[in-house]
Amino acid sequence: MFHVKRPALPISSSGVRTTPLSNVGHMNAPLLTIADAAERLATSERHLRGLIYRREICFVKVGHLVRFDPNELERWIDDRKVAAE
Repeated sequence: MFHVKRPALPISSSGVRTTPLSNVGHMNAPLLTIADAAERLATSERHLRGLIYRREICFVKVGHLVRFDPNELERWIDDRKVAAE
């Protein structure tokens, strides 16, 4: 295993170090929180948590946190589109 030297994490106005989730690996956009993803899906956080619990939606675990790759979320939406008759 090799170690990658990483730049220091930025510190927010509250003095807490924040981890930028953008530009990690192949990602072009930052990961979304449950609140962000629920807003994108125009649904409640409770409904989204149900989808997560039933493993009906793709998500990323970052430690104990649940995040969503915006590209995967868009793909999930596209896969559920119903064509007009």
